[in-house]
This record gives sequence, C-alpha cells and structure tokens, in this order.
Amino acid sequence: MLLEAAFKVVMAFSGPAVIAGDLNTTLDTLPAWDLLQNSGWIDAAQWSAQALRHPLQPTCRDATRHSFILVNPKAAQALRVADVVSDFYFDSHPLLLGCFDLEVFKAPRWKCLLPKAFDKVLLDSNMLESSAANVSSRLTDVVSDCILSNNLAKGFQCWAQECESVFMSSAVWSDGQPRKLPPGYRGRCHKFKPVQQPCSVPLFPKARDGDFDAALTQGNIFLRRLLRQVHRLQSLCRLTKRILVQALPPNHGCVRSAAQLWEACKAAKGFPGSFCQWLLFDKGVFMPMACPPLPLCEEIYTVVRDFFESQQRQYILTKAAETREELILDWKRGAGGKAFAQLRSFDQPPLSHVVQEIPLSCRRVRWPKSGRTKIPLQSLPDIRVGDVLEYHGQEFLVQRVHAGAVSVFPRLSPREWPPRILLKKTLVDPAEADVEIRHTWGQWFHRDASTSLDDWDDAISFIEGTLRPFEPMPYTHFDVRKWTHLLKGVSTKSARGSCGFTVKELKLIPASMLPALFELFHALEEGASWPESLVFAMVICLPKIEGSCTALQIRPITILSRLYRCWARYRSTEIAEWMSSKLPPTLAGGVKGMSVTDINAMMALYLETSFSQGLSRLGGVFDIIKCFNALPRAPLLWLMLYLGINPCYVEAYENMLSSFTRTFLLQGVAGVAECSETGFPEGCSLSVIVMTCVAYLAHEVLSTDGTCPFVFADNWSFASKTFDDCKAAFDILCRLCDAFKLRLAPEKSWVWATTPDLRKRLQNVSYGGVRIPLMCTFGQALVQVSKSEFKSWRAAAAKALGFNRPGLFEKLHQLPETVWRFGLVPLVADTWPLLVRLRAAPLCFQHPTACNALHIFVDGSCYWPNRKLSSVAASAAVIANMSCKGEGVVHSSVLPGCEQTNDRAEVYAIVLALQLSKQCTIYSDCKYAVDAAQERIDHLHKGSRPPLMKHMDLWEVFDLLVADREEGAVVFVKVKAHLDLTSALPPFLDMCRHYNNLADSAAKHAVRNAELFSFSQLLVMNAKQEEMINVVKQYHAFLIQCARFEFAKSADARATPRFEISVLDVSSACFSHQALVEDDALRHCPYSQAFARALLAWANELQWACNHTHADTSMTELLVNFIFSTGLRPPVNINKFRAKK
Repeated sequence: MLLEAAFKVVMAFSGPAVIAGDLNTTLDTLPAWDLLQNSGWIDAAQWSAQALRHPLQPTCRDATRHSFILVNPKAAQALRVADVVSDFYFDSHPLLLGCFDLEVFKAPRWKCLLPKAFDKVLLDSNMLESSAANVSSRLTDVVSDCILSNNLAKGFQCWAQECESVFMSSAVWSDGQPRKLPPGYRGRCHKFKPVQQPCSVPLFPKARDGDFDAALTQGNIFLRRLLRQVHRLQSLCRLTKRILVQALPPNHGCVRSAAQLWEACKAAKGFPGSFCQWLLFDKGVFMPMACPPLPLCEEIYTVVRDFFESQQRQYILTKAAETREELILDWKRGAGGKAFAQLRSFDQPPLSHVVQEIPLSCRRVRWPKSGRTKIPLQSLPDIRVGDVLEYHGQEFLVQRVHAGAVSVFPRLSPREWPPRILLKKTLVDPAEADVEIRHTWGQWFHRDASTSLDDWDDAISFIEGTLRPFEPMPYTHFDVRKWTHLLKGVSTKSARGSCGFTVKELKLIPASMLPALFELFHALEEGASWPESLVFAMVICLPKIEGSCTALQIRPITILSRLYRCWARYRSTEIAEWMSSKLPPTLAGGVKGMSVTDINAMMALYLETSFSQGLSRLGGVFDIIKCFNALPRAPLLWLMLYLGINPCYVEAYENMLSSFTRTFLLQGVAGVAECSETGFPEGCSLSVIVMTCVAYLAHEVLSTDGTCPFVFADNWSFASKTFDDCKAAFDILCRLCDAFKLRLAPEKSWVWATTPDLRKRLQNVSYGGVRIPLMCTFGQALVQVSKSEFKSWRAAAAKALGFNRPGLFEKLHQLPETVWRFGLVPLVADTWPLLVRLRAAPLCFQHPTACNALHIFVDGSCYWPNRKLSSVAASAAVIANMSCKGEGVVHSSVLPGCEQTNDRAEVYAIVLALQLSKQCTIYSDCKYAVDAAQERIDHLHKGSRPPLMKHMDLWEVFDLLVADREEGAVVFVKVKAHLDLTSALPPFLDMCRHYNNLADSAAKHAVRNAELFSFSQLLVMNAKQEEMINVVKQYHAFLIQCARFEFAKSADARATPRFEISVLDVSSACFSHQALVEDDALRHCPYSQAFARALLAWANELQWACNHTHADTSMTELLVNFIFSTGLRPPVNINKFRAKK
C-alpha cells in the first residue's frame, strides 16, 4: 500500500522524482512498474550497468536485487552512476549509491508545447452544428481576404481560432450542463516555436513550523501567489502582535518591517484590479493605507486563508471531475482503455541516453604479442577514468589517464595496424545528445546543400533513357465526402504535430467549416508559401536495440503537422489511384496494394516454375542505406513531373520541403531546429509516392529479356537466367545508385544461385570493397565451415533435440501418422459417419441489432486436437455483468466445418460475440485471436485490405461484422487463462477469472451435449484408438531392443560389405519395385502356392521413397509387416536355430 501511494505521488508530480528503498521484491512483480517504465522511468542501477559497462551487483544477500533507485526521465538527465558500494550499513544488505549532478536541474529546457486537446472533452453535437453555421460565412470572407493579401499564416490562424471557438462553445459536462474551458485549449496554427521551461513546476513554499501550509505540493500560479499572500499576512500578524505586546516605538526595526510587509501585501499580484480592490469589493473588508491594527490584520488573514482553502478544494475537485469525465467518455465509447491499462503490454521504453563513438589514433610503438595495458595515443580527447574503449567488439575499461596514454583492463592485442579503437561515451544530457544526433544524421540531411537540378545530368539521363511519361494527371478540387472518408481511415491514436490539431478534432469539425480550409489548400497548390506552423516537425527517437545505442541505432520518427498530413494523404491517394493501373505487377509498395509478402510469393512462384522446368536461376536482393534520407530531391521531383503527376501537387510538395524544419526530441526536450536539403520525411504520404517512382525507375532499368526484377520500396531484387545477365543487372544497378548518390548496404544484401557452378562464380561479388553474402537459394544461407565447426554444430543440434536424454526412441509414437509407412497404427473405426453432419454444417451469422455496450468473455475448447479425424470443438460467449460475479448470459455453439482446432474455436467465439451487440468489449485468453482481430480492425478503419491469415473463412465473416462499425466500438482485451481459484487477485482480475472460467465451461458443455454428433460414441472410439497406439508403442520398444542388441555387437572385420540401396537411382524408369513373376512359377514354391501368392501381393504393395529414407529398413521390420499384412507365419524353423545355438 505504501509503495502504491508513492507511485501515485510521483506520477502526479511534475519535475525530477526519485523512488528509493528496499522493496523486498523484484521489479517484475510490481504491476505499476510497467506503467512507470512506459512513461520513461528507469532502474538507475540497471541503466548505470548498461551505460557504464559495470556488472549489475545484487543488493540482497548476494543473491538478488531488492533495493532500487527508480528515477523519472527528468531526474535521469542528472544521473551519473548508480552502483553498490562496499560499505555495509545493514546486515547482509549492500548499500546502493546513486550520484546525481544537481546543476543539471538549474538549466531551463526547450519544450514543444501544444494546446490542450479537445479529445477528452464532451461536445454537444447540436450546439456544434449551430455554432459552426453562425461563423461559416464570416470565416469564408476572412480566409479569402488572407489569400488575396498572400498571408496564409493568418488565414490558417483565423480558421483554427474559429474551430476552437466552436468547440469551446459546445463543451458540456456529462450531465449536459455547459462547461467553461480555460484559455489553454487555444493556440492552434500559431507560429510554432519551442519555449524554455524550468525543469520542474514550482513547488508551494514550505511554511515555518506551526504556520499554515497547503495540502498540495504543486499547483497553478494563482494558488502559488495566493499562498504567498497568506504567508505574508501570517507574518504580518506575528509582527503586529509583537509590536503591540512589547509597545515598540515607531522607529523600531519591527515597525519598519511590518510597514514594508504591508506594502508588499498591497502590491501582491494575482488579484483582479489590486489586492485592496479585491478585498473591499469581493470580501467587504476595509483596507487602510497604513499597517492595520492587530484585530483587522487577523481578520484579513482569516479571509484570505479561507479563500485559499476554498480555491484549493475547487482545484482538486476540478482535476477529479476532469478525470471522471475522461473515464465516462472512455466507457461511452465502449473501450475502457484507461480501466484496462494494467492488462496491456507496453512498447519498448523511450530513449534515455545516446552513446557517442569517438575514434582514437594510436602512436606507433613496439607492441608485444601478449598485448599492452598502457595504450599510447596521438591525441587525448575528454577521457576519464571509468570510460570504455572498444576494439573489435571487445570492451576495455580505462583505469588511469597518463600524458599521451591511457591504462586499460584487460590487455589489448591489436590484429591490424593501425588498430581501430573507439571511445564510447554515454551522453545523458539532452543538449549533448542532440548535438551528437544532428552531427551524425547531418551527413544525409545536408549532403545536397550546394546542388541544383543542373548537377544531376546522369540521373536525368537514366530517367529519360528508361521511362516513358504517362498521360498528364488532371487537377481535382477537394471534396467534403472524400475528405471525411479518408479521415475515417486515420487512427485517433496518431500523434498530432505542430499545428495542434488531433485526428478526432478534425473528424468533429462540421462540414460547413471545411470549404474555408480547402480554399487555403488550393492557395498552397497555386504556389503560396506554407505557414511555419504547418512545416515544423518533431522527431521522436526510438531505439532499434535494447540497451545503449548510438545515434545511427535509433529510428527517427518524424511527426509532421496534422493538417499537412491530411492534405498529403488526400493527394497521395489520388496519385496512387492514378498510377496503380500503369505500374507493372512485380512492383509493390504503397500504390499497387501489395505487401512485401506478396512480392516474395511472386518471386518464389517464379523460382518454383523454373525448378519444375529444370532451369537454373541466379540473382540478388539489395537494400539501400538510409534510403528515405538519402534520396536527392531535385531529380526525383523532376521525375514526378516527367511521369505526369499534376504540377500543382508537386510544386506544393516542393515548397513544403524547402521550408521544412525539424527538431529532435529526447526525454521530452527539444533540440535545435534545422532544415534539410536531402531526403524525404518518412512520416509523409507523398514520400511513399516518391519512393514508388524511384522503385519504378529501378524496376524498368533492371528489366531485360534475361532478368526479371521484383521491387518493393527500397528493397530491390532480381532473378536472371545466366551469369552474364546477372552481372549486367548488378552493374547497371550500381550505376543507378551512383547517379542518385545512393549506397547499397552489403551486410543487408545477398546474392543467390540454384546450382553449384553459378554459386562458385558469385562467391567474390562485392560492393565498395565489402563482400556481399552468398546464399544457396533464395533466402537460404551458404556458409563454408570446417570439419571441427561442423562437429560442434552437430553436437549442438543433438543437444537441442534431446539425443542425450534416455528414452528418446520411446517417443517415436508421437510422430504424425503419415510417417508410419507400413500402417502400424490402423484406425479402429471410420469417424466420418459420426461427424458427417458437423462437417457439412454451414457457417451462418447475422448482424446485431442491439447497440448497448456489452462486456463479453469468449473461449473455445477442442477435444482430441491432435487427432484430426476425430477432433471436435465448440465456442462460447458469455455476457458479463462487471458489477458482480453472476452466471452471465451464455451463447454457445459447436464449430461447423471439417477443421476442428483450438485456434479456430477461439476465432469462432469472437464471431459469436460480434453478433450480440454493435458495441462490445471482448475478453479472450487466446493471444493469437486477440492480436489478429485487432490487426484486422486497424486495417479496416484505415481503409486498407487486411492481410491473409489462417482460417480466412472465419475472418471474412469477422470483416463483414465489423466493417460498418465506428472506431472504438469493438475493443479486445487479452486475459490470462485458467488462473488458480485459490490465489488472491485484484477485484477486476478476479472478475475476469470468474467469467473466463464460465466461458470455458460453456464451450466444453456445448461439445458434450452437441446435437450434430454423439459425444459418447466418440469417447469410446478414441479410447480404443488410444489402446491401439499403446500396442504400437510396445512394438516400437521391441524394435529398439533389437537395434540396441545389434549395435552392442563387436564389429567383424571379415564381414561381407553391406549392399547400399542408396546407390541405386530408384527414380529411373528401368528400376521398378513390382515383382514380375509368372503364375506358373508360383506352383514350384516349396511352401505352397498360397504362400507364394501372398508374398507376391505383399511385395507389390511395398512403398519405397525416392529420397532413400528407407534404405536401411531392417529385416525385422519387414518380417513384422509381412505378418500383419498377410496374416501368415513365415515357414522358418526358429527352433532349429535355437538348438544350434
């Protein structure tokens, strides 16, 4: 309870916060730690171990870590080290010491501040429409005047201000009463610029012992000023009382101090007019010009103190009301996202630091073979004791810094000269990290700063010599219906940019206000400059790897303004529809509606067709280094015009790129904003069109009679018929990259071939001096290994497969039935007549008519899932009452169709739940079903086609049931399955356990009481089948004993070499397993003609695989198979051999 209270306090605190202490448990057992970690909190000791490369020491009896220092992102900026010290102040508990640089907190930080969003405010739809109708005509006139005066920045500001006024005038509470919103909700489309803010929101001043103190720690500026006035008046009362009691003269210091303090009280800020006017007109208290007497002073103090307490209570109630309104809106949407936050799995924590790599140059000295601990350096950068040097992936700790050298541990032995040693420094300060990130990424952003279109002759010649322009694209005006349709496909969780608008706000804007916005967009497409508020972008830095990462190991996510992204989405959709019919089928990515899976499937089909025809193929797959950020703007914008894309769209896009600036955000702190001359922002829809144009150029350049290209965005691949065709394709691909100043990534690329001769010729293919990996076939690595490496790999594989465990051969009965080639496990009965009605049952569904929000728990159950011929499954959906543990309303059904599996039953249970109401929260314990359903809903809301999945017949019904529902109407929650009933859980999780168990029991009950089949007959049949399997297991045990006996014999050097059947080409037409024996010859069999016929029939039915997997089938296996198949005993006198033995 104490820890939960601490978590609530620090989450509400705005500023550096630290939680330190012995928690008596590990962090992974605390549910609130996931929430804190997702907000940027870090474990100081773990962070220090990763950043400073020291071991993570235990803090509890040398076994585990129970003492922690947890810091929020603002406090993490000042963290320098956190490690266990050798002092033991507590019995068997080491001391965890954290060191912070408090000077960091004094410096103000640059923050990107946006106005408050209306997403969490309840808006009355009728008031919204009426308010918009009143301002629409006036708004159109104002915007037209701004366009005529070429002041689009003012035009967007006026439009945004009217939208804000409409929203604020229609804001209501949940009971329908009007709600007055503070000015913090205004400010959209204003000139966006980061502002300096202190590290923490100011705290309420701490009072003296015994004086009045506030109940809150932080508050708004009005409460801070009011509390300061309360403290002044309390001090004035104390001074006045002392003057009165001691009868001090007028020239005494206390009298002068009281007069000065009274003047400060009269000049206090934060009151309407002045403090004297507020006290007289609002509270009816007379204010003398001179210092008041003690009774009047105490009266004024009491009035101001009571007023502060009432305002403090009102502040707390307002915050609670806002939180309550958020929860009410959350439940009205049917989502319950805030209530179920504890059940979610969070993404990777945000970036807290950046590692800087500084190359060091060594002086040439004599270097012993055993290595050196003292490394001579030509120059010493800012190296400190405790820094880390890296050489070939090995890390060395700096123990001492000398003049021109450093001492490291362990010894360093260079493999080449000069050795490439890197100094790795951890940059925690956001300002230092911003400098490193901008310096690293600047090699792409500013590469083409001094170039123009005249400097790209080679690129232009590639375009003109390869492509033919399409028919010009016509210009279309904006349409309100199409705009609304495109907004439906945008997720409301998408981040807003510098304009301040959210997706939900744009969806709520009435249609009568959209024509003014469209007029502004038309002006931009006619050549007007973009306002600064629409072309300023914030870049979120996400780590690509866990732990410490360099500037190149982060993924910069560019967040452009929401209005610009909507314009780009509208126009890019038009361009994509116009280009889709003009591009080849083997080009995918953004326009053709094909994914990378589709293009890989096409290439696999091409190769399989070649294999079936006996043709050899070779080719390569190539990746471009930082493709989006390395693409040159001038030639590619010219390429868009050359292909026929409307010039108005291209010109508006070019103007945006020329004025586009961005700033990196690290730990919420904004860096220096910079423009760029190279590359296209990855978060822009038109950048996808640019990439499609580049991919189309690469596709046409590689297309020849002997080469077939397969292109997806920046991943370019091709397949060639001959080595010369492949070499020519690779050469022209390199020339194309050189013409556009692009570079291939050899470590992410590969070449492949289908025959050994072609693979030998591809072994030395390289790019930029780096060898490109060779694959055996498409996507299959070809590695040359030594004999010792092969033995170690074989040993590792044997260990993974469990060959070192006893009883392995006894587990052979778990293999599928198809590997038992001789029918040793026959079916005891045919299950088809029993399940024919179930397998022929149609998949029926109906759309729901109810609209009330329901909480539905679903589950599926399958009996005998490992036996496909006799497995049966059912699904259940239970409507739960979340206020109590009731029986719920159960809807269950057996699973129709031939395929009866657990996953399919889970999906069918979701289909059952969707037929109960249009708004529902569905709880399932199947992660596959929840993830797949959420993925399909996201695609449907975005207007894209959901991917192909298993059980597509059920997912197609799912798509039909959710296609016409609003976003947020259906929410999926993953719950834990089959929790122990005796364990204590929080109330909500206990409720989930209760209803999930009800759904599981209902599904099992549906199977056992099904009308389409007899469960009791299936139960008897599967019991007999299990008995048959046990018999086969005994037979396998007999074979194992025979094999072990044979392997235990000593080898006989004089034994005749065994005939290897694997040397025969059994696939040849001249080799047949048919026994061609004439019928007359059977009469001469000494064991009767009946036995000969049975032997001949059995031999003709033997199946020999062409891959020689049965080349070592033993005579014992053949003998037992002969007995089972023919029902005859072989005429061999076994007793004779026993007598001889």
